[in-house]
Amino acid sequence: MVMRFLTFLVLPLKICTAFSQHSPLEISIKYLAPHNSESSFFNTGLNITFPIYRNASATVFSGVGNEWFHVQLPGDTVGIENLHRFSVPVGFMVELKNNFRLNFLFDPSISSDIVDISADDFRFNAAIRLQKETQPGMSWSVGIGFSKQFFGIQIIPFYQAVIPITHRLTLSGALPLKPKLTWHINDTRQWGFALTGNSNSFRLSEGKQGRYADVKQLELNSFYQQKLIGNFRITGSIGLVFINRIRVFDSNQTIPLRLFLYDFGHSRAPATSWDNKSLSFQVQIAWIINKDLN
Repeated sequence: MVMRFLTFLVLPLKICTAFSQHSPLEISIKYLAPHNSESSFFNTGLNITFPIYRNASATVFSGVGNEWFHVQLPGDTVGIENLHRFSVPVGFMVELKNNFRLNFLFDPSISSDIVDISADDFRFNAAIRLQKETQPGMSWSVGIGFSKQFFGIQIIPFYQAVIPITHRLTLSGALPLKPKLTWHINDTRQWGFALTGNSNSFRLSEGKQGRYADVKQLELNSFYQQKLIGNFRITGSIGLVFINRIRVFDSNQTIPLRLFLYDFGHSRAPATSWDNKSLSFQVQIAWIINKDLN
């Protein structure tokens, strides 16, 4: 149960699901096929998480992560091609009375095109969550995530739950942007549907006037999971990204608040932008702690 906490967020909205994962190693490849054939989006990720201290009531963990976006955009006069995020998360979990757990997460990162690296590339995410296990296989939790982005502050309050509907059908994930409906075919195979929302920002180099790229995506996908040898599993998914937006802003173009994916405050004037619905194809290999896929 302790290792279910040991993973970290790669994108800010993954704060919603970070605490419920149980994969200390994840490798993923994702390709988006936009309706505009002149565009392309390619995304890879590597996450490694490990405990650095553990006793009967507390666990401290850390890790490393990298995500790489390779994009080709029609009419790109800014020169966006490769966007990277390198992170070193640190987390803390405390076992409380009556099956409660309190989790903390701090995730500093460098997020930029890596053409030139400076302190301006730094940003961070943080989250806190209170979890209650009501009975084996069922739990709920509430929490809030905070993200210091280049466009301003992002807040992500969330409610998580694992709710068996039948002995095969489970509703899980974080509301409102990360729900997942899973059909358990057997102990080694699962199939289902998931809604995922992601938001990210990257500082561009001084040669691009120190602007930043604001990336926002919302996707509905169907996934299939298959257990491999030992504790390894493979997951494949296909989906529709009905919000797929990249906008470039000057560094002084900020907003007071983003709640989930919704922006509050004055409107910004992008230097350039791309907005194209896409099909998504993703493959992920993960090493899991649990003996099954739950």
